[in-house]
Amino acid sequence: MTREKLSVYFFVALFLFLLYQLLLILSPFVGGLLLAGVAVLIAYPLHRNVQIFLKDRKNLAALLSSAVVVLTIGIPLLFFLWNAIQEVARILPRTEDFLQGSWPLFKKLESFFIPYGMDLREMLRSVAQGVSDFVLESGKKTLQNTFQFVVNVGVFMMATFFLFRDGPTFLTKIQELIPMDPKDKKLIVERLSETTLAVVRGVFIAAAAQGVASGIGYWIAGATAPVTLAFLTALVACIPFVGPPVVWGPIALLLCLEERFAAGIFLVVWGGVVVGLVDNFLRPVLIGRGAKLPFLWLFFGLLGGVHLYGIKGLLMGPLLIVVMFTLVSIYRERYLLRTG
Repeated sequence: MTREKLSVYFFVALFLFLLYQLLLILSPFVGGLLLAGVAVLIAYPLHRNVQIFLKDRKNLAALLSSAVVVLTIGIPLLFFLWNAIQEVARILPRTEDFLQGSWPLFKKLESFFIPYGMDLREMLRSVAQGVSDFVLESGKKTLQNTFQFVVNVGVFMMATFFLFRDGPTFLTKIQELIPMDPKDKKLIVERLSETTLAVVRGVFIAAAAQGVASGIGYWIAGATAPVTLAFLTALVACIPFVGPPVVWGPIALLLCLEERFAAGIFLVVWGGVVVGLVDNFLRPVLIGRGAKLPFLWLFFGLLGGVHLYGIKGLLMGPLLIVVMFTLVSIYRERYLLRTG
């Protein structure tokens, strides 16, 4: 082995070791950094307009754009947390009031489950307890990990500012380091950008819209804890083949069991028409052709990503799959077709 080859091997090994250590250092902040990257990608057209208006004063433009992003995300989040904490205290007492009531339809439904050894009352208590525990545990963990929460918020705010200001330059430098054809690098960046926007629009924004629409329906129908139920609806709306009926369906049934038939029927109609319209009309419009990924692979990317990475996997799963598809496409066009 020549001295020149030894130097190259040593440099590569040292570089990979330091890169691994850097990833370990950044790993506690992946959530904040990923959220900041997605927020900047979505809001970048707005930032460009702000920058033009301020005559390319980069620091001020980045500060204003990041403030808009933080307020847009933070205000709805604080509104939800405040209302959810207030509502969760009413879930268990309201459930007990319902179970202790004498509802003819509920007794008939309960008698249907008895031969199968299933206690419907205990099942409903368990569900209500689970929802209550989930919200309270989330709030408790947030308070217990206040320092980590504050650090992640700080990371998000700081990363948003610097990505607005220096993002394009940083991206160009990273592309220059990748030993690939410039056209291939450009294609990968474009596909990642398109897929990120498509997933955020088609999954998160559509789910949030369904949550808001269903929350209005819960409030009109007089359901207990409409904000908490709206959050749960938005959460299940992110999961393919599950969707909002998993939440509003049982709530409508409970309203009917309480002999509030008008409210129950209204909620079914509202969920099927209004919330369903948001899903069937808004989601395809938001996704458009951006993902450029077969639906089956998008489905595997979402579910597999959540299983492997948690909530971050809703975005990371599809991104990894689209990079793989892009590399396969490049290999096919650059090598197989040329040799064929």
